[in-house]
Parts: sequence; structure tokens; C-alpha cells
Amino acid sequence: MASEIVEKCEKLKLTAEQEEIVELEEEVDDEKVEQIALSLIGKLHTTNSFNVGGMKSTFKNVCKPARGLVIKELDRNLFIFQFFSKADKDFVLKEGPWAFDRNTLLLNELTGFEKYSEVVFETVRYWVKVYDVPAIKQTKPFAECLASTIGSFVSVDDDNLIGVDKSLNFVANININKPLRRGVRVKVNGQPLWFNIKYVRLSNFCYACGKLGHTYKGCDLFDESVLESALPHGPKLRASPIKSKGRERQLYQAFKETRKGKKSKAKLVFNGPSETQSIPDAAGTPDELSEAVLMNIDEAQVVNRGKLRIVNPKAVKEGAKTNEAEVTEQPCRGLGKAQAVKDLHSLLKRLRPSLVFLRETKLSSAEMLGVINNFGAFTGVAVDSRERSGPLAMLWKIDLNVMFLSSAFNHIDVATKWKSSDNERRFTGIYGFPETQNKLKTCELISDLYHHSNLPWLIGGDLNEILYNFEKGGGP
Repeated sequence: MASEIVEKCEKLKLTAEQEEIVELEEEVDDEKVEQIALSLIGKLHTTNSFNVGGMKSTFKNVCKPARGLVIKELDRNLFIFQFFSKADKDFVLKEGPWAFDRNTLLLNELTGFEKYSEVVFETVRYWVKVYDVPAIKQTKPFAECLASTIGSFVSVDDDNLIGVDKSLNFVANININKPLRRGVRVKVNGQPLWFNIKYVRLSNFCYACGKLGHTYKGCDLFDESVLESALPHGPKLRASPIKSKGRERQLYQAFKETRKGKKSKAKLVFNGPSETQSIPDAAGTPDELSEAVLMNIDEAQVVNRGKLRIVNPKAVKEGAKTNEAEVTEQPCRGLGKAQAVKDLHSLLKRLRPSLVFLRETKLSSAEMLGVINNFGAFTGVAVDSRERSGPLAMLWKIDLNVMFLSSAFNHIDVATKWKSSDNERRFTGIYGFPETQNKLKTCELISDLYHHSNLPWLIGGDLNEILYNFEKGGGP
């Protein structure tokens, strides 16, 4: 046995030719340097398998890079994100963290000299909120001090420093190998004070050990005899989203500069086209449309009326001009026909929703995006589904600010806010697991999403919760 091991080790030795070091002349390719400067390397912070194609398409749809984006898979769960505009790359770095299927996307910049297999991912950039900070300490130096206790300081919300605010907001690089800090004790004016810390758009993390990348059910430190509410960490670490400022203007300005004055086609703005096209006044019924949830996000009491769930029925009368809230749900069938798209135009014009969730579109994600691009008053995204019914899609009016909290093959979760209002709302469109044996997974999804935000929350879509045909009203 020992002789066999020695023999195998001998075979592993390098020959003299293999040990020779090849020296090359150091030549700098300016084009390659520029490409590397516009690239990021990344991986999802998970050990579980995931839909690679879904991750790529979702990331592109949500980020909407003005100059395009190429994502290449280098190895299992290791990707290169090649941008073609510094503004697009800076937008991704600034507006993160990004997540897919509730798993954080870790991103690093490259020097160009490292082996991609040896790149180490140690930090993720989060917006952090520290609450009940004395007015005199709501400053950048104090934010830097607090950031040093949980990671490293990146930037501070300058608008947040004007006057007094309920929280001090800043961006910090958080070490993914350490537990998330629930708070910090700092001496202020000679007195030690405790400050609670919360994290914006926090993805999967463990309530038992406090680390990112897994939930407590898969943690070695989790004691099944302990209730979730008794675990040291919990949903209170999640903070409501921070409205980003000026992202469209920055992207558009940078794009105009790179185009050297050439006229663009006004498809650059994240919140929608810069020109509003007229919506055709099409006749017909919505029978051939995809299943849709259409809503305005103002708070109101929901009542039932047949197939429509309506808030304030007066708002949905044909031709009515009102800003009052409405929530409607329409059972429909696919967008594969031109008449179906025309009918959807008509429905949007009649009901005037501010947010639309579509499921069972019967299209590819590329075809769905083509449909969205033809809706001048709306913009949106499409997320690939595992079902043959086609991708999920979310559309919204161009004067509605939308921030993505998470998305996957069976849901799209967003926070919404009118540009003229301070009230934030949350909407989650869900297409539930259709298989009987997987019904519980839909409940688990909703339970998990519940902990992702403290905003007022509305869920719409198809939960596929019907177990027996006699529970249905209409349909096969």
C-alpha cells in the first residue's frame, strides 16, 4: 500500500520542462483594460442549485442597462458581468444589493491579473439604517464610526443629514462570514447609548447564527426545540427600502455623452419611456388576455364583486377620470394573439391602473418584453417561469417609482411610491405552485416574504390554492 502511494506521488512531480517559468513581455492592451474596467465578477451566496438562465434574464430585466449587458458563466455559480457603459456598472454597484430567489448576488471588481477561480467574496454592500440617533450625531463622521463596527463605510445619504430624521442612513460593506449585528452601543455625551441596526433589502439570513446565505432550518446551530420567535436574530433586522434619487437622470446623461450627441430612442429610463404614446381604444372583452392583477396602490377597503375584486367601484366605470384607488383581477388566457394585446391596451385605458401583474402570458420572456415596450404609458419586466404558461410580468406607470425587493420563477415582489407622495406600499404578485403536493410551498413562500419588509402589503395573483373542483366558480 505504501509503495503504491509513493509511486502515485512520483507521478505527480513536475518535469524539468513543466517547472520552467515562461517570461513574457509586459504588453498592455488598452481595449482589454477598458473591458476589464467595465466588468464585475459575481456569484450567488448560496450552496443550493438555481436556474442560471432565470438569474441572467431577471438581472438584465431589472437593471435595464442602457448600453447592454453580457453575462458569462465561468464556473459553477461564478459569472462575469460585462457592461459597456460606466454608468450602467456604477448603477449596479450603487443600487445593490441584488438578489435572485432571495439569495444575495455577491459582486467584485477585477484588476485583470487575478485567476477568476481564486477571487474571494467576503463582503456585500447594504444600505444600513440606525434608528433613534441624537440630532447632534446625525452626521457623516458618526455614520463612518457606526459603519466601522459592522464592516467598512462606503457612503452616506446626504439628504438624510438635513435637519433631523428618524434614522441615520448609510452604505456599508458587510462581512458575509460574520453574524449581522443587531445594534451597537456608543458613548454619546458621556453616556453609553444602544442603537438598533436594520438592513435594507436583506435577503436570506439565519435567525439562529445571524449569517447571510442560509436560513435557520439549514443551520447547524439551530435547535428544533426553540421557537422561531425565541431565536437571537429575526425579521426585525429588515428595514424598509430607501428611495434612490436621480438614477434615471444619471444613466440618461451618461448615455448621451457616450453617444456623442446622437439621438436615442427613449428606452433608457428605468421608470419607463420619456414619451407617452397613446393607448389604442380597442373594443372587445378580456377573454383572450393573460391573467392579470391591476391595481392602484392607495390604501382602501377591498370588497368583492363577482370576478372582479374592486376597491372603490366608481373608479372602474368606463371613461371615469379619478385618482381614487382600484384593485381589479381579471381571469384571461394568454397574450399570443394580436387581438389579446389590443384588448389589454383597452383594459388598461378603461381601468387606468398604476401597477399590473400578469401571469399565464403564454409567451417567451423576450416576446413579453416586446409587448411591454409597445405600452407607451407603462414600463415593466418579465421573469422566466418554470411552467409552460410563460413568464410572469410586472408593468407600472412611468410616474410610479418601483424598487424590486425580490423575484423568482413564481413571484415578483416590489415596493412602490408615487413621485408626488411620501407613502410607500408593497405589492407581491404570486403564481402559486400548481401541483397538489407542492401547495404548502406557496404558503411557505408567503411566510418567508412576509419578513422581507415592514411596508403595507398587498398580495395578488393566483395562489393555486384550490384543492377540489367544487371549490371553484366557473372554469373547467
